[in-house]
Amino acid sequence: MNLRIAPEYLRFRIAADEFASLLSTGTLQSYTQCSDAVRFDYAIHTDPATTSADDCILVLSTTTVATGLRFDLKVFSDGIARLQSGQVGKDGLHEHQVLASGDLLTIGLEIDLHSKKDAATP
Repeated sequence: MNLRIAPEYLRFRIAADEFASLLSTGTLQSYTQCSDAVRFDYAIHTDPATTSADDCILVLSTTTVATGLRFDLKVFSDGIARLQSGQVGKDGLHEHQVLASGDLLTIGLEIDLHSKKDAATP
């Protein structure tokens, strides 16, 4: 799982095998160790029985934890269905989330169908 952070944009990108794992387990988790004391955790969660609220297919929550910051992305079942159907193409799913400050954050989830991780080695 890769996470790209840019001003006003946060994108989760997963390989096809990670998408299969997300479907079977309901969760993908990873982290980046930034220093000896600070760690950045991120995860994607889904539940096949949960549909989106207010037409939001992705919802991001953030938590400050003892070791740093944690991002949790919730993907609703209708978002998963769109990813499985191939309707979204290489751009994946995108959602705009208004922060308490009034700023707009674009959240994305993409499946890298051409990942070298998935390629068989000769």
